[in-house]
Amino acid sequence: MQKLKSQGVGILISTHDLNFAAELYNHIVIIRDGSVKLSSTSAEVKTTYGNILLEDLYTKVNTDHSKYIEEIIDDVRISSS
Repeated sequence: MQKLKSQGVGILISTHDLNFAAELYNHIVIIRDGSVKLSSTSAEVKTTYGNILLEDLYTKVNTDHSKYIEEIIDDVRISSS
């Protein structure tokens, strides 16, 4: 994929593996529940958020959803104890 990218070939990847995506993306679109939460180039992401991991970027643009997921995880941990 890196070779194709370096040749200017357009590649559309739909993935939940953000570590994989981080190595390839020029433009990222984060969608949740059918709504675009973020659509930015890698340069815009770097300017706006610095050297942020895509996992952290996802959390940042989905703050409400991330808090909900954290609450569920905490509930599971408590009930497992």
